[in-house]
Amino acid sequence: MKAKTSKEVPDNAGKDFIIGFMEASQSQGGTSQIPLKVFITTSNLGIVSVSISAPLAKDIYSGENITVSKGVVREVTLPKNLRVQGTGRSYKAVHIISSDEIVVFGINEAHHSTDGFLGIPIDVLGTQYFVPSFFSVFASFFKSTIVIVGTEEGTTLQIKIKSTNRGKINLESKKYENNDWLNTTISRFEVLQLQCKGDLTGTFVQSSQKISVFGGTTVTNIGEGTSKDHIEEQIPPVNVWGKQFAMSPVPDTSPNFIRVLASEDDTVVSNKNHGIHTLQAGQFYETRVSSAYYISSNKPVLTVQYVPSAHDGHNGDPAMTLVPPIEQSNVFYSFLTPKSSDNKNFENTFIFLMEGLSYKELVLDNNPIPQRGFSNVAQINNISIGYIKIPHGSHTLKHSSGVLPLGGILYGGGYHESYAFPVGQRFTPINQECHPQPMVVGDGLDNDCDGRVDEEICNDYKDNDVDGKENEDCVTEQTRPTTRTTTTKQPTTKREISMDQIKPQWFTLTEIGITSGVAIVVLGAIGACCKKCWGLLKNRDDDDDEDEKRYRRKRRSTTKLPIGAPSIRPMYM
Repeated sequence: MKAKTSKEVPDNAGKDFIIGFMEASQSQGGTSQIPLKVFITTSNLGIVSVSISAPLAKDIYSGENITVSKGVVREVTLPKNLRVQGTGRSYKAVHIISSDEIVVFGINEAHHSTDGFLGIPIDVLGTQYFVPSFFSVFASFFKSTIVIVGTEEGTTLQIKIKSTNRGKINLESKKYENNDWLNTTISRFEVLQLQCKGDLTGTFVQSSQKISVFGGTTVTNIGEGTSKDHIEEQIPPVNVWGKQFAMSPVPDTSPNFIRVLASEDDTVVSNKNHGIHTLQAGQFYETRVSSAYYISSNKPVLTVQYVPSAHDGHNGDPAMTLVPPIEQSNVFYSFLTPKSSDNKNFENTFIFLMEGLSYKELVLDNNPIPQRGFSNVAQINNISIGYIKIPHGSHTLKHSSGVLPLGGILYGGGYHESYAFPVGQRFTPINQECHPQPMVVGDGLDNDCDGRVDEEICNDYKDNDVDGKENEDCVTEQTRPTTRTTTTKQPTTKREISMDQIKPQWFTLTEIGITSGVAIVVLGAIGACCKKCWGLLKNRDDDDDEDEKRYRRKRRSTTKLPIGAPSIRPMYM
């Protein structure tokens, strides 16, 4: 089955995915023996056909075909041997194609060690990446990890290594250290995994064609606690990174770690509580947050949130999630809550963010969320951020209007285990050269090149994004234009009006007759008087005209214009 090639809105929904699963270690060491999982759903109203395969590893997985529909999430189990092991090359990429747009989540588990990622479709992948990771020296089997998956044959890779702790990558009899360049090639469905005992955060990857990139660790603790977990995320390309982020720590955990990774030199990161920080390309700023937090920057950045290990009376287990940029918020999400490695339900929390107070009209599974369903809601920079408890199972989430954007992260915590990942976002290329283009409603593009996507509602007579323009980049349009109440005149139409509609109720026919007779008499008298007055006035006016003529003839005979004087024209000409 071939994926359709019709134009798609640039977001996490797509029809063609190529993904890989990095090595995941058990919390006490040793390779995971638990199968892999992918969750697949769609927002399409019809039945969508999906094919899952491992094109170059058919001896491990022969593939299968499924169908999905709106509001239903299908779980597909993949063999554990599709998980990559150690530094090196393999051919274990998983290919997922569909007849219409789907959403994909990957789950990578080890015993008491789980994390997941949001799948990114091929149409919004890129060729430039800075990769976040993590590293702790707590145990010798902790390894910072990067996975790169090829989507086209003959793809060249240029990788500038960033590594702490004197960590080295040993690939094909060569060693690569901090600031070294690793140049190689990769084929379609080939997987390259790089590992070292040092933090690889900030490693730069550039390719000649689109690639899928993943960052994380085999297993790690985070912070002062000792509980351990595998962490990973699929990384978006630089051209879709953002400049505004709002976040909140996971409930009942120690202060969460926040890392802001720069893609360009002289990137200035600002926040109220911790001032201003200037970063160069590949550098990151790290802080800890225990309450709602807002970050902005002058150049594109990637923001990553790390849930720490349990410590000092707080719950939690390590997890890693990307924080979606506010500019890339979407309007509808479909997702499923995974189970733990022991097949138990997590306690699931959705961390939402929305502009203003519009969160009060969020709809979960087509049911309005009651006010008691929201907790720990905070306002920061006109962004509301808070928590919603989510029961186990498949879910959809949107605003009641269907057009107001929101962002969100799904987190699940259990005994010595947790996961976290964004439920979706736009992937509009807002960080590349932009040329204004004709607008198609809801096209998911930055039509007016202002760094925002679908920020207007057409025909509502409002400047929704307060930029002095209307209807320049619309997410939807009013079906019936609203009338301006202050500046637009009401249209007038001709129609016959009866006397009963306009006369007062006390105005009888008799009174009309009497009044009309009096009016005729009065008008006649006025007319006779005016006729006599008109005669007197006319005679006087004729005398004045003769005097005026004599005066003008005398003036013309005595007045001379200077040579070259301009013509005299009436002022109104």
